[in-house]
Amino acid sequence: MKKPDFLTIIKICGLFIVSRLLILASFFIALHKYISYSVKGGNFHYFKNELINCFGCWDSGWYLNVATNGYIKEPMMWGQSNYGFFPFYPWAMRIVAVVVHDPFIAGLIVSNLLLLTGSFFLYMLCIKLYQSKRIAMLAVGLLYFFPGSYLLSGVFSESAFLCFSVMCVYFFETDNYLLCGISGFFLTLTRPFGILILLPLFISYIYRYGIQFRAKSILLVLIPLGTISFFAYCYFTTGDFLFYVHAKQIGWHTEYAKPWKVLIAGLKTTDDNYIRFNSFYTLFWLALMVLLIRYIPFYLFVWIVLLIVAPLSNGRVNLICMPRYILVCFPLIMMIAAWASKYRLGWLVYLLFAVVNLILSGFFALGYQFTA
Repeated sequence: MKKPDFLTIIKICGLFIVSRLLILASFFIALHKYISYSVKGGNFHYFKNELINCFGCWDSGWYLNVATNGYIKEPMMWGQSNYGFFPFYPWAMRIVAVVVHDPFIAGLIVSNLLLLTGSFFLYMLCIKLYQSKRIAMLAVGLLYFFPGSYLLSGVFSESAFLCFSVMCVYFFETDNYLLCGISGFFLTLTRPFGILILLPLFISYIYRYGIQFRAKSILLVLIPLGTISFFAYCYFTTGDFLFYVHAKQIGWHTEYAKPWKVLIAGLKTTDDNYIRFNSFYTLFWLALMVLLIRYIPFYLFVWIVLLIVAPLSNGRVNLICMPRYILVCFPLIMMIAAWASKYRLGWLVYLLFAVVNLILSGFFALGYQFTA
């Protein structure tokens, strides 16, 4: 495993700090220059400091609920159940809260540590695939400034999903199937779509080795065990192995839908500006990844497609969260970094990402749902 040298570590940590300070500055300006959106102002109070409190909104309350109370079978508000959220992230919050005595602060610590860890593995993965420190460092910077990256520091599971996703791919690339399986286990224990990583890994395996069986590849069976273990937990605590799925269907109205029809309907909608914005936003990134497909291994391109298409297959309800689903598509960041490095446009892309991210973070601080 080729680790970053000391100077690289300082650069990555420096970028991390600068990007987080800029987000806090955006929060501050939004809160003091504009009238707070009523939903944010009325319902989302997790911490006494208003700037720090901005890192929690919407689903943050569910993670805090699981971290504080554990899973509760009975539905809560609007018929929703906290079984609708996978356990790794809130359980990690609960463990850290034993030390810091505040589950919200524990969530911030877990998120930022995982973001920083994930960024180091992203750097090493880029070195492995591109043999270029320029591309690797640019990818890390673009991750920190990517539109919506404030969510990676908030009380959300995105940083955990991103971190374990990058780690799983990195260890697969370095032929360490044990750590790949362990990373994949935590990935599938973080969010339901994590199990889909088996498909791109299978594609890559077949491309490299054909149908040849390698004994150590059996360790990849660890990956789906994260999802299976949570569903087993659902069975032993509720009697329903698919209680998570049913909780989502009842509380969030998820349903099977054709992704392209969901996206087209979102583009045509006239009664919800959030849905329309997120539909155009999703279409933009889909078009960009197709244009830049040659800058990433094909199996990682498949991983991007799955991470975007899978949420859309659950119907209109997930359109409101598409920026979060796109945020964890680290191969998308890698291909942009490779393209920008080739044409020496890194600073321009940095600037564009930073501006969009700071604008979105201001709306997020005020409680606008399309930003979360």
